[in-house]
Amino acid sequence: MVTIGANSSGLRKELQASKRQLNRAFGSEAMAASNATVERAGELMGVLAVGMGVVGVKAVKMAADMEQNRIAFETMLGSAQSANTFLQQLQDFAEKTPFTFDGLVTGSKRMLAMGFTVEEILPSLTAFGDAVAAVGGSTEVLDRVTLAFGQMKAKQRVSAEEIWIKSLAC
Repeated sequence: MVTIGANSSGLRKELQASKRQLNRAFGSEAMAASNATVERAGELMGVLAVGMGVVGVKAVKMAADMEQNRIAFETMLGSAQSANTFLQQLQDFAEKTPFTFDGLVTGSKRMLAMGFTVEEILPSLTAFGDAVAAVGGSTEVLDRVTLAFGQMKAKQRVSAEEIWIKSLAC
């Protein structure tokens, strides 16, 4: 085992001498205020560092979620290019509507699984979204509407259950 050490006594003496000179030049009250400011700044930096860590974790999670969505759509649509294009269209759509990107992704996956073509999804989401937004509905309401219409599409008929779900959604 190797131990590396250093004699810092000379540095400590120089720092003490500098502190005494600053005290003489500015007074002990100014130095105390300066020390308090430095301590508060250190605390703030600690809080900022924690905040940056949280942002970093969220960014990694968002990137992982986006990658999972890309893989899911690549599987459903048959190519990475189609998946990337569609995800960008959903992102653009989410920016123009009150609905979340995640909600639109979930609805789109469901619609694809229930027989909608990729070409039908955005126009359908636009129509569903307009209707839901007109009555003050949320992403959750849009989710229920896409479920009901997806079930109708998959069954190729409308049942009383879907009509009931649609009436609850609005």
